[in-house]
Amino acid sequence: NYVDCLMNILYILHFIFLYSTMVLTRTSMNTFHSSVYWDTIARYNGTSDSEKEHLLTKTYHILYWINADRYYWNSGDSQNLAEAFFAMGNVASICRICFLLPIIGFVGPLQVNIYSTGQKYKNTLFLIFFYDAK
Repeated sequence: NYVDCLMNILYILHFIFLYSTMVLTRTSMNTFHSSVYWDTIARYNGTSDSEKEHLLTKTYHILYWINADRYYWNSGDSQNLAEAFFAMGNVASICRICFLLPIIGFVGPLQVNIYSTGQKYKNTLFLIFFYDAK
């Protein structure tokens, strides 16, 4: 079934992007805690311009992955994409049962709602009748 395949693909993409976010965050934390990185930062003024640019880019990258404030995230951030794929996977999983809803063609999903509402009223009247009969 196409919907099942779509749902599985979306969930797999969710886990891939989520895992990549975890790896990038852990790598940034390890780099941030390493003494080699801080020794390089200490020698910043004595480095060439290209090395300074590389060090600034590396620092921005590290701070981007350590920062947990969503305000500063890019819209294409892998955590955002993972959550979007998870939400789309949930929608696809609901779509798997959509063929059950139109029991009668002209009523469609309304029939399921009417049936469940009728059951609720029946149960409520049953409880009122037996609890008030004391």
